[in-house]
Amino acid sequence: MEDHFFSPAALLVAIGIIIFFVSLIGCVGAVKGSTCLVNIYGLFLILLLILEVAAAIAAYSMRGNIGDYIHEAMKDSMDKYDENHYVVEAWDGLQCRMQCCGIDGSSDWDNRNITVPETCFSSSGVEFDFGCHYRLMNLISESALLVGTAAICVAIVQALGIVFAFMLAKSIRRIKTAEERKRQENRARLYEQLARGNDEKPTPVIYTANSSA
Repeated sequence: MEDHFFSPAALLVAIGIIIFFVSLIGCVGAVKGSTCLVNIYGLFLILLLILEVAAAIAAYSMRGNIGDYIHEAMKDSMDKYDENHYVVEAWDGLQCRMQCCGIDGSSDWDNRNITVPETCFSSSGVEFDFGCHYRLMNLISESALLVGTAAICVAIVQALGIVFAFMLAKSIRRIKTAEERKRQENRARLYEQLARGNDEKPTPVIYTANSSA
Protein backbone atom coordinates (compact mmCIF):
# COMPACT_ATOMS: atom_id res chain seq x y z
CA MET A 1 0.00 0.00 0.00
CA GLU A 2 2.98 2.29 -0.46
CA ASP A 3 2.91 5.02 -3.09
CA HIS A 4 4.98 3.09 -5.65
CA PHE A 5 2.42 0.28 -5.57
CA PHE A 6 -0.22 2.55 -7.13
CA SER A 7 1.22 2.42 -10.66
CA PRO A 8 0.81 -1.25 -11.73
CA ALA A 9 0.12 -0.19 -15.32
CA ALA A 10 3.72 0.97 -15.78
CA LEU A 11 5.02 -2.34 -14.47
CA LEU A 12 2.71 -4.30 -16.76
CA VAL A 13 3.75 -2.22 -19.77
CA ALA A 14 7.44 -2.82 -18.99
CA ILE A 15 6.90 -6.56 -18.63
CA GLY A 16 4.86 -6.61 -21.84
CA ILE A 17 7.62 -4.83 -23.77
CA ILE A 18 10.25 -7.30 -22.53
CA ILE A 19 8.07 -10.29 -23.42
CA PHE A 20 7.31 -8.78 -26.83
CA PHE A 21 10.98 -8.36 -27.76
CA VAL A 22 11.96 -11.79 -26.46
CA SER A 23 9.10 -13.39 -28.41
CA LEU A 24 9.99 -11.34 -31.50
CA ILE A 25 13.55 -12.64 -31.39
CA GLY A 26 12.26 -16.21 -31.23
CA CYS A 27 9.78 -15.70 -34.09
CA VAL A 28 12.30 -14.00 -36.38
CA GLY A 29 14.87 -16.68 -35.62
CA ALA A 30 12.41 -19.46 -36.45
CA VAL A 31 11.17 -17.81 -39.66
CA LYS A 32 14.63 -16.83 -40.92
CA GLY A 33 16.16 -20.12 -39.81
CA SER A 34 18.77 -18.26 -37.76
CA THR A 35 20.56 -20.48 -35.27
CA CYS A 36 22.01 -17.43 -33.52
CA LEU A 37 18.64 -15.75 -32.88
CA VAL A 38 17.02 -18.97 -31.68
CA ASN A 39 19.90 -19.56 -29.27
CA ILE A 40 19.60 -15.97 -28.01
CA TYR A 41 15.88 -16.56 -27.49
CA GLY A 42 16.66 -19.68 -25.45
CA LEU A 43 19.25 -17.79 -23.38
CA PHE A 44 16.72 -15.04 -22.64
CA LEU A 45 14.25 -17.68 -21.45
CA ILE A 46 16.93 -19.14 -19.19
CA LEU A 47 17.65 -15.67 -17.78
CA LEU A 48 13.95 -15.03 -17.10
CA LEU A 49 13.61 -18.44 -15.45
CA ILE A 50 16.62 -17.75 -13.22
CA LEU A 51 15.16 -14.38 -12.20
CA GLU A 52 11.81 -15.98 -11.39
CA VAL A 53 13.47 -18.72 -9.32
CA ALA A 54 15.53 -16.09 -7.49
CA ALA A 55 12.39 -14.08 -6.78
CA ALA A 56 10.62 -17.21 -5.51
CA ILE A 57 13.54 -18.05 -3.21
CA ALA A 58 13.62 -14.47 -1.90
CA ALA A 59 9.87 -14.52 -1.29
CA TYR A 60 10.12 -17.87 0.51
CA SER A 61 12.94 -16.63 2.73
CA MET A 62 11.00 -13.47 3.58
CA ARG A 63 7.71 -15.21 4.29
CA GLY A 64 8.20 -14.86 8.04
CA ASN A 65 8.54 -11.06 7.82
CA ILE A 66 5.68 -10.40 5.42
CA GLY A 67 3.18 -9.87 8.21
CA ASP A 68 5.34 -7.24 9.91
CA TYR A 69 6.13 -5.59 6.58
CA ILE A 70 2.48 -5.30 5.63
CA HIS A 71 1.64 -3.99 9.11
CA GLU A 72 4.29 -1.26 8.86
CA ALA A 73 3.27 -0.35 5.30
CA MET A 74 -0.36 -0.03 6.41
CA LYS A 75 0.65 2.22 9.32
CA ASP A 76 2.68 4.48 7.02
CA SER A 77 -0.11 4.74 4.48
CA MET A 78 -2.74 5.40 7.15
CA ASP A 79 -0.72 8.42 8.31
CA LYS A 80 -1.12 9.83 4.79
CA TYR A 81 -4.87 9.26 4.61
CA ASP A 82 -5.67 12.98 4.71
CA GLU A 83 -2.84 13.92 2.35
CA ASN A 84 -2.91 11.51 -0.59
CA HIS A 85 -6.08 10.69 -2.51
CA TYR A 86 -4.49 7.45 -3.74
CA VAL A 87 -4.21 6.33 -0.13
CA VAL A 88 -7.84 7.29 0.47
CA GLU A 89 -8.97 5.21 -2.51
CA ALA A 90 -6.80 2.30 -1.46
CA TRP A 91 -8.01 2.22 2.14
CA ASP A 92 -11.66 2.75 1.23
CA GLY A 93 -11.50 0.05 -1.42
CA LEU A 94 -9.74 -2.35 0.95
CA GLN A 95 -12.18 -1.81 3.81
CA CYS A 96 -15.23 -2.02 1.56
CA ARG A 97 -14.18 -5.18 -0.30
CA MET A 98 -12.78 -7.09 2.66
CA GLN A 99 -15.31 -5.81 5.21
CA CYS A 100 -12.66 -4.69 7.65
CA CYS A 101 -11.73 -1.49 9.47
CA GLY A 102 -8.32 0.01 10.17
CA ILE A 103 -5.22 -2.09 10.68
CA ASP A 104 -6.23 -3.99 13.80
CA GLY A 105 -9.56 -2.28 14.32
CA SER A 106 -11.41 1.03 14.19
CA SER A 107 -9.33 2.35 17.09
CA ASP A 108 -6.44 2.89 14.65
CA TRP A 109 -8.37 5.76 13.07
CA ASP A 110 -9.20 7.26 16.48
CA ASN A 111 -5.54 7.13 17.53
CA ARG A 112 -4.67 9.29 14.53
CA ASN A 113 -7.50 11.74 15.13
CA ILE A 114 -9.09 10.74 11.85
CA THR A 115 -12.81 10.24 11.53
CA VAL A 116 -13.64 6.60 10.98
CA PRO A 117 -14.36 6.26 7.22
CA GLU A 118 -17.82 5.27 6.10
CA THR A 119 -16.34 2.19 4.45
CA CYS A 120 -15.79 0.76 7.94
CA PHE A 121 -19.54 0.26 8.21
CA SER A 122 -21.87 -2.14 6.45
CA SER A 123 -24.94 -0.96 4.56
CA SER A 124 -26.96 -1.39 7.74
CA GLY A 125 -24.55 0.86 9.70
CA VAL A 126 -22.82 -1.92 11.66
CA GLU A 127 -19.10 -1.41 12.16
CA PHE A 128 -16.81 -4.17 10.95
CA ASP A 129 -15.15 -6.12 13.76
CA PHE A 130 -11.99 -7.33 12.04
CA GLY A 131 -8.92 -5.30 11.15
CA CYS A 132 -7.68 -5.24 7.56
CA HIS A 133 -4.30 -6.68 8.51
CA TYR A 134 -5.98 -9.85 9.76
CA ARG A 135 -8.07 -10.10 6.61
CA LEU A 136 -5.06 -9.53 4.36
CA MET A 137 -2.99 -12.21 6.09
CA ASN A 138 -5.83 -14.71 5.72
CA LEU A 139 -6.13 -13.82 2.03
CA ILE A 140 -2.38 -14.26 1.52
CA SER A 141 -2.43 -17.65 3.28
CA GLU A 142 -5.35 -18.86 1.18
CA SER A 143 -3.78 -17.63 -2.06
CA ALA A 144 -0.29 -18.99 -1.40
CA LEU A 145 -1.12 -22.44 -2.76
CA LEU A 146 -2.69 -21.02 -5.93
CA VAL A 147 0.25 -18.68 -6.50
CA GLY A 148 2.73 -21.50 -5.97
CA THR A 149 0.86 -23.80 -8.35
CA ALA A 150 0.68 -21.09 -11.01
CA ALA A 151 4.41 -20.35 -10.61
CA ILE A 152 5.28 -24.03 -11.04
CA CYS A 153 3.12 -24.26 -14.18
CA VAL A 154 4.77 -21.15 -15.65
CA ALA A 155 8.23 -22.53 -14.81
CA ILE A 156 7.41 -25.85 -16.52
CA VAL A 157 6.17 -24.05 -19.65
CA GLN A 158 9.31 -21.90 -19.73
CA ALA A 159 11.53 -24.95 -19.24
CA LEU A 160 9.79 -26.67 -22.15
CA GLY A 161 10.24 -23.50 -24.21
CA ILE A 162 13.97 -23.53 -23.44
CA VAL A 163 14.29 -27.19 -24.45
CA PHE A 164 12.31 -26.67 -27.67
CA ALA A 165 14.31 -23.54 -28.53
CA PHE A 166 17.64 -25.33 -28.36
CA MET A 167 16.20 -28.36 -30.16
CA LEU A 168 15.03 -26.03 -32.93
CA ALA A 169 18.46 -24.41 -33.09
CA LYS A 170 20.09 -27.83 -33.33
CA SER A 171 17.67 -28.87 -36.08
CA ILE A 172 18.33 -25.68 -38.05
CA ARG A 173 22.08 -26.21 -37.70
CA ARG A 174 21.74 -29.81 -38.92
CA ILE A 175 19.69 -28.76 -41.94
CA LYS A 176 22.13 -25.97 -42.83
CA THR A 177 25.06 -28.35 -42.48
CA ALA A 178 23.40 -30.89 -44.79
CA GLU A 179 22.60 -28.16 -47.33
CA GLU A 180 26.16 -26.85 -47.22
CA ARG A 181 27.57 -30.35 -47.64
CA LYS A 182 25.29 -30.89 -50.65
CA ARG A 183 26.39 -27.59 -52.19
CA GLN A 184 30.01 -28.53 -51.71
CA GLU A 185 29.44 -31.92 -53.33
CA ASN A 186 27.67 -30.31 -56.28
CA ARG A 187 30.46 -27.76 -56.60
CA ALA A 188 33.12 -30.48 -56.47
CA ARG A 189 31.22 -32.52 -59.06
CA LEU A 190 30.98 -29.49 -61.34
CA TYR A 191 34.70 -28.76 -61.01
CA GLU A 192 35.45 -32.40 -61.78
CA GLN A 193 33.31 -32.30 -64.93
CA LEU A 194 34.97 -29.08 -66.07
CA ALA A 195 38.43 -30.50 -65.45
CA ARG A 196 37.55 -33.68 -67.30
CA GLY A 197 36.24 -31.66 -70.25
CA ASN A 198 39.43 -29.62 -70.46
CA ASP A 199 41.59 -32.77 -70.43
CA GLU A 200 39.77 -34.37 -73.39
CA LYS A 201 41.55 -33.66 -76.74
CA PRO A 202 39.41 -32.79 -79.74
CA THR A 203 39.14 -35.52 -82.42
CA PRO A 204 41.08 -34.48 -85.58
CA VAL A 205 39.14 -34.13 -88.83
CA ILE A 206 40.82 -35.59 -91.94
CA TYR A 207 39.95 -34.10 -95.28
CA THR A 208 40.56 -36.25 -98.45
CA ALA A 209 40.80 -35.05 -101.99
CA ASN A 210 37.83 -35.71 -104.23
CA SER A 211 38.64 -38.57 -106.66
CA SER A 212 36.73 -36.89 -109.46
CA ALA A 213 38.92 -33.87 -109.17
